[in-house]
Amino acid sequence: MRDPLTHPTVVGLAQKYGKTPAQVVHRWHIQHGVSAIPKSFTPAHINENFDIFDFALSVEDIAAIDAMDRGVRGGPDPERVDANTFLSRSKTRDRKKGAMSGSGTELPKRAR
Repeated sequence: MRDPLTHPTVVGLAQKYGKTPAQVVHRWHIQHGVSAIPKSFTPAHINENFDIFDFALSVEDIAAIDAMDRGVRGGPDPERVDANTFLSRSKTRDRKKGAMSGSGTELPKRAR
């Protein structure tokens, strides 16, 4: 399973703690002493990312998440990342939103 936020272990722990799967994963990082930098665009998700300090995962729950590791990266290879990696993603995202990055002009709407 590629997305840890849909993994049954994480989903089950989210239900157990009354949190979202993302909050459980963020808390797991914190308890491992890792500084996670979540990607959030909406105020609701940004606030959700801060709402992880009112619970702690048990040692058993941390071990259950640790056991999910299959040695497969979830993101780009850090040895192959450069400025263009993120620039191309940014342009793609901006095009999907309907504006070209930095130009301030609207892309033509598709005919229906």
